[in-house]
Order: sequence, then C-alpha cells, then structure tokens
Amino acid sequence: MPLSGTDLLARLIAIVPSPLIVADLTGRILLFNAAAERALGYPENEACGHLHVTDLYHHPEEARRVGRRLRGLTAEGAGAHAQARFDVTLRARNGELIPVRLSASLLRGPDGAECASLGVFEDRREYVALDKRLEDAAVQVETVERRTVGVVAVASAVHEMAQPLTAAMGNVEMLLLETQLPEAVTLRLKRTYDQLERLGAIVSRFARVGRRHPGRDTPLSGGGMAG
Repeated sequence: MPLSGTDLLARLIAIVPSPLIVADLTGRILLFNAAAERALGYPENEACGHLHVTDLYHHPEEARRVGRRLRGLTAEGAGAHAQARFDVTLRARNGELIPVRLSASLLRGPDGAECASLGVFEDRREYVALDKRLEDAAVQVETVERRTVGVVAVASAVHEMAQPLTAAMGNVEMLLLETQLPEAVTLRLKRTYDQLERLGAIVSRFARVGRRHPGRDTPLSGGGMAG
C-alpha cells in the first residue's frame, strides 16, 4: 500500500541525520526528530506539546532574536523559502550547554500563510573545542616569542655590561695594591670590590641564560677576578 504524503514526510524527517525541530507560531514544539532527541536528551513525547522553543535556548532572548529575524525576512519579501543562519547556544535536558549553528525558516500552509517555523542545527562543540585549542596554542607561541625577545635583550645588555664591569673590578684591584692607602679607604675599596663581584656573578648567570652558542662566555663567565 503506497504511503500518504504525510506518512512519507514523517518517515523522511525521522531519518534526517541532523537535529530538526518544528514549532508553531506561538513557539510550541510540534515535531522533534530522533537526531534532536539524541542531541538534546528530550524524548519526543516530552518535547512535543510540552516544551516551548525558548526552553531549549541557554538565553531565551536568542530565541526571540531568531523569530525577529525570520519575520524580518518575510517583511523584506525574501520569499517563501527564505532562511537565516544563527550561532546560538542551546541547553540540553541535563543542563549541558551546546553551541550550535542553526538554520531556521518559516513554513507556509496551502494558503500561503505562515503556519510554523523549522529549525535544523549542527552541533559545534568539536569546532569550538578546536578553536579553543588553536587559540591556546597561539597564546603559547606569542608567549614564547615575547620571552625570546626578552632573552635576546638581556643577552645584549649583559654583553654591554660585561667589559665595563670587568674594567671597574680591575681598577679596584689595582688600587688595593697600593700600600699607602688609609685603612678606611682600603675598607671601602674592598666593599666596592665585593659589590662588583656580586654584580659580576649576576651578569654571568644572565649570560648563561641568554647565550645562544654553548661555550661562548662573557669576560665575567669565568667567575670574576682574583681578590
């Protein structure tokens, strides 16, 4: 026995692989296919006749935005088969938030009047997760680049500081060889040398961090001057 048009349409909708929802003009859900059941967790008998389309959205305002856009297409004379696409977030029965890309359109009856709205959506959780991983990777690359620039700058500064610092330590050493210096001056020179030696150790550590070629040392990388 041949199928009626209604039965054929129902069977076609049931096997559509994408989640598909039909609601009347008040927003009451009339049709909820098997893919929509799997995606959102509502059984068809609970969704149809009991849920309003706004119950499926994370923010009800998104549902109203979709409705306004569809009515706007009608007002603009976009035609009977005009549809619009939206990136929205739906809420599953268990509370999980699901980012989707929704294709929506208004349905018309035999008399040409609008009678319902149709929505088909694509689950975009994998795409969103991939975008997040790519964004995280880009941030990591940017962080590494900034650190590299910082290391190069430090290495350059270390190179500029090394020779004057070595010269200053050598000059203090020469002064300490003087035997006629007052004891107070000698004490200050020794303290000055100690401070320069500490600074030299810091410069050498930075030189090791910023060194691009193993084995290349700054003049201070040997551990400073003998006292």
